[in-house]
Amino acid sequence: DKSRCFEETLSGVFRVTVYGFFMPRHILYRLHAVCAYLRCLFVALCVILGWSSFDVILADQVSVVIPLLKLKRPTKVVFYCHFPDLLLAEHTTPLRRMYRKPIDYIEEETTGMADLILVNSKFTESTFADAFKPRPDVLYPAVNVNQFDKPLAYKGRRTSN
Repeated sequence: DKSRCFEETLSGVFRVTVYGFFMPRHILYRLHAVCAYLRCLFVALCVILGWSSFDVILADQVSVVIPLLKLKRPTKVVFYCHFPDLLLAEHTTPLRRMYRKPIDYIEEETTGMADLILVNSKFTESTFADAFKPRPDVLYPAVNVNQFDKPLAYKGRRTSN
């Protein structure tokens, strides 16, 4: 989706292949996680069937694809977790708990199957360690240093001490 992607993917710097654009992100504004799992599994299938080999595959946020990607020998799978989904999701009603139970179980089982698990901060590392058995490593997100070339314009009122 061009409205939801990084600028670098639109500029032509990287070759981008899109799979699963026809698959819904939700069904009647519900079932977001199930739709995400199905879309990611579809993309993983496309990758293992349509591409000959990789040294490393980076799985971002959705761990359900890890066992499927591990079938592509001798490829290593790196899982980058922004925050455990099972801790973000609401479990407030019996219906939500029933919906989340298999999703949470799948996340717990598949996350540890990666060859390397990375998180984006020390905070996420400690939260991740409370939710899952394997200990992740921290890889801080890259920062565009060019944004610091010009001073930022201050739009608020300045107050003196």
